[in-house]
Amino acid sequence: MLTESKTVELKREYVEDIKKKVVAFANSEGGTIYIGINDDGSVCGVSDADSTMLRVTKCHSRRGPSANSLLLSGLPLFFKKRGLEFGRQQMRTLHLIGKDGTFTNLAFLLSEQCAHTIELAVFEGSKKTVFKDRTELSGSLLEQLDPISTMRRKIITA
Repeated sequence: MLTESKTVELKREYVEDIKKKVVAFANSEGGTIYIGINDDGSVCGVSDADSTMLRVTKCHSRRGPSANSLLLSGLPLFFKKRGLEFGRQQMRTLHLIGKDGTFTNLAFLLSEQCAHTIELAVFEGSKKTVFKDRTELSGSLLEQLDPISTMRRKIITA
């Protein structure tokens, strides 16, 4: 009979919260999530297997790409500018690569493929109705930091 452990999760049904467990497994040693299983390990099944499989597939497809396919060209340069080594061992130490050879979500955020953006705005006056300057940054979150500090320095010296 199945029991929950560090690498096994049992769920009666698919719930949105399951994505947190998928991310946790993806950023650690991995694991298996069984849906349609009671906490005591007995099978309860799911009401709509096709719908459940579709939802699980969509959730799983967000998993990080293999370590060979993710663009991380900016990271070695970022580390080099600071006099730090950046190789496969450092990537493992920083948890950018999991034991299965795939990049973690952190690696995705630091890669040029990061889908998250940062919007910066400087307003004139205290009412925040007139923009003095604004920009939207994209790409690696590390690369997005430099323009943020540059704009902050402009504000402080102005």
